[in-house]
Amino acid sequence: VINYCEIDTRFGTMEDFDSLMAECEARGIDVILDLVVNHTSSHHEWFTQAVEYIKTLGEGEQPDASVCPYVEYYNFSQEFASGYTKIEGTEWYYESRFWSEMPDLNLDSEAVRQEIDAIVQFWLDKGVAGFRLDATTSYYTGDDASNIAFMAWLNECVKGKKPDAYLVGECWANKQTYS
Repeated sequence: VINYCEIDTRFGTMEDFDSLMAECEARGIDVILDLVVNHTSSHHEWFTQAVEYIKTLGEGEQPDASVCPYVEYYNFSQEFASGYTKIEGTEWYYESRFWSEMPDLNLDSEAVRQEIDAIVQFWLDKGVAGFRLDATTSYYTGDDASNIAFMAWLNECVKGKKPDAYLVGECWANKQTYS
């Protein structure tokens, strides 16, 4: 995900999407979109600005969200841990459980949740009927309780805007874990 509110040019334009939505509506077809909220691309503006800022920090300096708000959008650390990638030329790492090019979002950040809220509103305003949620068991690695709490928040966020919105999640776990 490089931009949550654009169409990848390999798939067309926003005008193409609007035409698709109009044709689907005329035929009584609901459209759901894939919604990836656990990570962005390493080329997303939030991440590139955060990394540029991290690279300016001197030894012993800690990131300051009042200087660069995007540093709180991701999970940065000076301690190496499994699932973290080093920022070249620094002693800093970022969480990237799937791949170095997919930095994990800090879903506990109120700013990130506000961004997700705005993204959801954008697509609902475009007429989508709901969302397929990507990698729901990986929002918080190894922490089912936090995954469930985040999904409850996301459900409230979406249903508060469109009560009949359809949500379905990719969940590689047994039914007892998430029911």
